Amino acid sequence: MYLKNKIIKEKMTKEEYNKYLYYLNNYLEFDDNLLIKYIEIIKDFAFANNCKLYALVFNTINGETKVKYQTFYKKKDNQTIKDLNIEDLLNSEVDASSMENGGLRDIISAKGMLKIDTNATPYIIDKTLYIPMILTTINNETLDNRKPLYNSIKELNKIIKEVYNKLGNSYDYIKPYLGLEQEFYLISKDEYLKRKDLKYTNHTLLNNTYIDSNNYLSIINPNILLMFQEITKKLKKININIKTIHSEVGTSQFELVPLYELQNKSIDNNFIIRKIVNDISNKYGYYALFDEKPFKELSGSGKHNNYSLITNNGENLLNPDNPHFLLMISAFILAVDKYNELLRISSTSYSNERRIGANEAPPSTIKLFLGEEIEEYLKNPKEFNNQKIKLDRNRTSAIAFLGNRFEFRMLGSSINPTFLNICINTILLDSFKEILEKLDKNIDENDIIKQIYLEHKEIIYNDNNYELNIKNN
Repeated sequence: MYLKNKIIKEKMTKEEYNKYLYYLNNYLEFDDNLLIKYIEIIKDFAFANNCKLYALVFNTINGETKVKYQTFYKKKDNQTIKDLNIEDLLNSEVDASSMENGGLRDIISAKGMLKIDTNATPYIIDKTLYIPMILTTINNETLDNRKPLYNSIKELNKIIKEVYNKLGNSYDYIKPYLGLEQEFYLISKDEYLKRKDLKYTNHTLLNNTYIDSNNYLSIINPNILLMFQEITKKLKKININIKTIHSEVGTSQFELVPLYELQNKSIDNNFIIRKIVNDISNKYGYYALFDEKPFKELSGSGKHNNYSLITNNGENLLNPDNPHFLLMISAFILAVDKYNELLRISSTSYSNERRIGANEAPPSTIKLFLGEEIEEYLKNPKEFNNQKIKLDRNRTSAIAFLGNRFEFRMLGSSINPTFLNICINTILLDSFKEILEKLDKNIDENDIIKQIYLEHKEIIYNDNNYELNIKNN
C-alpha cells in the first residue's frame, strides 16, 4: 500500500496541508517544519501497518536503483526502542564512491548523502516501508537523476504557462504524465538454469533460443494468468493499476500497461512493477527477463514511453480539441528535429542496439510520425477547427503521435526512463522558449505553426518502413 494524500490531510492542519500541496505541485523542497511533520506521518503509517524494516530507495546517476535497508531500532536513554530515525531521512550517509557518480567527486572520499524525496510517494510491500530518496554529495552536488528530472518539470511548467498566458489561457500548473508500457519474457526456472548465457548475461550468447507457444494477443497459459492476477492485485494495493496485460509477438513474451501517472511517479512505479513481476514470477516457477534481446531469434523487448501534458484542471494539451493543438504539435516537431542526437543518446545502450532490426521503430533513427491529415493542417493551420483526426497506429517511426499523446518507442525494456524524460522535458522547454519569443514579437500563431513545419518537416516520417526496406533490397 502507499501513503495516500487522504491520510496526510487527516494528520495536518488545513494550513499545513495547503502548504504541502503547493510544494508538491510545484516540485519545491519542504521547509523544515513541514518536513518534520511529514516524516512523523510516514512513521505513523509504517507502525500502523506493522512494518518490520524500512528501505531507502534511490538511483545512481546511470539509472540503477539501489536500496539501503534499515531496522526501526535505535538507542535512547540506554534503552533500545522502535522508532524511525528522522536523521536518516534528512541526511543518511552512504558510500557514494562505490557507485556510479559521474565523476562529480573525488573517489577517495566515500561520503554521499541520502535525503528524503518529498515529491515521491512512500509505499509498503511485504511489511517493509520503502522511502524514495535523493542521492547527493556532502556538498549537495546531484548524484542521481531525480533532482534534474524535477528541475526539468518545474522549468517546463513555467514556460508552457507563459505561452498559454500569452494566448489568453491561465493555468496553475501543467505537468507531464506518462504511461510506461513494459515488455518482458518469461522462462521456466529449469530452462533458465540450463542456459549459462542467460544466467550470467541475461541474453543469448550460445546460439540457442527458447520456443514456447504464444504469440501476439494469444490466449495466456492459465498458470501464467493466475500469476498475472496476483501481480495486479499486489500492485493495486500500492495504487499501481494495470490497464492491459497481453502476450506479445515473441514466444513467452508479455506486456503490462499501467494507467497514466505523473511523470516522476510513473518512473518510480516502473521500478516497482519490475520488482513485483520478478518476485511473483519466481514463486510460480519462472524467471522474468527484462533484457532487450534475451533470445537471438525472437523479438526484443521495449518500454514505450507515452507522454502527454496535463493541466491542473485535467485538460490534455495534446488533444485535438485544445484550441492551440497545432502549436503544441509544432513544439514537438521543433524539439525532435533540433535535438535528434540527444534523444538518440538518451535511449542508447549496447543491449538496446540489438533489440530490433532496421524496420520497426529503430532506436538508431529518430523520426516522428504525425499522419498525413495532421501534416496537411500544419501546411494550412487556418483550416484546422479542432476536428476529429483519423490516425493510423504507424509502427515504423521511433516517435509517434497517437491521438492525445506522443509515444517515444526507442527505450529498451531494461533501461531506466528517467534520463530520456529529462531530455524530453528539456528539449520541449527550449521549443516553447522559441515559440514564446515569436509570440512576444506579435507573430501570428498560425504563422509560427507554418514556419516551424516548413523549417523542420524533414523529421516527419509517415511512410511504410517495411515497403521501403523491400524496395531497397
